[in-house]
Amino acid sequence: MYLFSLCIFLHINFASLIRMLQGTSPFQINMSKLNSLESPNVLLSLSMLRVLFVLLIGYNSLALSFLFYRNLLIAYYIWFVGSVFWVNVFITCNFNKATKIMAVLTLYSAALCIEFPLFFPNVLWSVYCMYLSAWYRWCLPI
Repeated sequence: MYLFSLCIFLHINFASLIRMLQGTSPFQINMSKLNSLESPNVLLSLSMLRVLFVLLIGYNSLALSFLFYRNLLIAYYIWFVGSVFWVNVFITCNFNKATKIMAVLTLYSAALCIEFPLFFPNVLWSVYCMYLSAWYRWCLPI
């Protein structure tokens, strides 16, 4: 239980730190610019995406509490910091940069999954976020 709480605490701290370094509020996401655009075919509601992300973080925290190795923690939190960084880039409609970031994170999470198959949901999350970035980049009607 102690290690699970530590992992949750680390997630909150890293997410807050990255959001503050980007110059945005850590706990508020302004979606008005993104909501004005047309949405892709396979887009879940924003509240459902938030719930799925929280469930993913809970699952990862549980997995990390069982596999509490320094190398794994560093590798995982690099992926997590990148995915939190992607959120601000995506909602500010910089889709070119968002697609590049998520392409790197998808490859990184796939490599992490090869070593630790327990992190396969991270690959699915990265692929879905890359789909969103790519759709908004190339498939928006002109």
